[in-house]
Amino acid sequence: MAKNKISEFSSTPANNTDIGGIDIAEGCAPSGINNAIRELMAQLKDQQAGTDADNFAVGGNLTVTGTTTATGAITATGGVTGNVTGNVTGNVIGNVTGNLISVTNTVTSGSFVVGNTYVIATTGTTDFTLIGASANTVGIRFTATDVGTGTGTATTFTGRAVNVTGTVGIENGGTGVTSFTQNAIIVGNGTSSPTSVLPSTNGNVLLSTAGATVTAGSFVVGTQYTILTVGTTSFTAIGASANTVGVVFTATGVGSGDGTATTNVWASVTPATINQLTLGTVVTPTPNTVSFVDFISIPSWVKRITVMFQGLSIASSSTDFLVQIGDSSIETTGYNSTSGFISGTSASSNDDSTSGFIITTTSSSDALSGILTIAKITGSTWISSGAFKMSTSSSVYCGGDKTITGTLSKIRITSTGSSNFDAGSINIMYE
Repeated sequence: MAKNKISEFSSTPANNTDIGGIDIAEGCAPSGINNAIRELMAQLKDQQAGTDADNFAVGGNLTVTGTTTATGAITATGGVTGNVTGNVTGNVIGNVTGNLISVTNTVTSGSFVVGNTYVIATTGTTDFTLIGASANTVGIRFTATDVGTGTGTATTFTGRAVNVTGTVGIENGGTGVTSFTQNAIIVGNGTSSPTSVLPSTNGNVLLSTAGATVTAGSFVVGTQYTILTVGTTSFTAIGASANTVGVVFTATGVGSGDGTATTNVWASVTPATINQLTLGTVVTPTPNTVSFVDFISIPSWVKRITVMFQGLSIASSSTDFLVQIGDSSIETTGYNSTSGFISGTSASSNDDSTSGFIITTTSSSDALSGILTIAKITGSTWISSGAFKMSTSSSVYCGGDKTITGTLSKIRITSTGSSNFDAGSINIMYE
């Protein structure tokens, strides 16, 4: 087979009897030697230009003093030391020492946005120290405290998200050696469930989770760990405050013995929205067929529930509304509840109930519109307060309290006589 590119050459000299189809075997024509040298020079040029699409392997170190442009994919099984200028598409897997940043969009002084982070590009006539910078020096990163004046410019500073499977060097409760978004909050210790934290304005929450398990003798100095098993290792000799499972420490030595620890891997998360109102699905009972409506699967974190009536009425004139609560089941005893109504300047006597939060009615034509608020006061004790308008131009008031056996998860709207609803709609909202 003709050897048309370098990768087809043989490392055994005797096997190289042609080049590009030109005979260079023993006893070849003299003109073949000249032609072979010319063909070799052409193939070397193709290799140098990359036009032969040939592979090239370097067995030792490769040192490049100029600029290297890679149009395809680069796989580095060792590591990369130094600055990477340009874009990196994909994941960075392993340890990262230094900052991962993207600098884009040049902004001129007078147009800075207070609270945004910038990197000084040119100082010009601008005094950047008056608007948050530590010095008037190109490359200084600062958070603008004013729009600025003068001719200086700066570029916006944008953090890059990175998947890190190694250890990020952050000390527990601090910012450590790695640069993160300003105002970041560090919580958690790598073994127990982290505590929810409301971040400061424009801040992020960083949570730690347990990473790889490392045995004493293989700890990396400067890396943070959480003790998993103590064994025969003296963790206090390599940076820990105590030889106790769960203690977080930064290794000052490789350690000895058979104790183990997990690396702490930190991840940026979006804080959960707090005080969010969740609206249930409105229920319009089929007239004269339904005697109660249940709302179930109320989350355990709920602290306040609003029960809403719109034109709700009961077929029987001898019964009142009841709202009952419970955990695994609806509880029908132990309530301390009262309700009454006002018509003009006259007030009725109260109706009391131990079977639920009572909402009084006066006749089957009473259609109530309004809300009953049920709020957790402490532990499993809940209090209620409500106000409603009757269709008869009267108003209803009510209140009470109830301690349930567990965590509230259900609410039932019914009546004292288990009569059917004959009109109206019901819904709940919780937070």
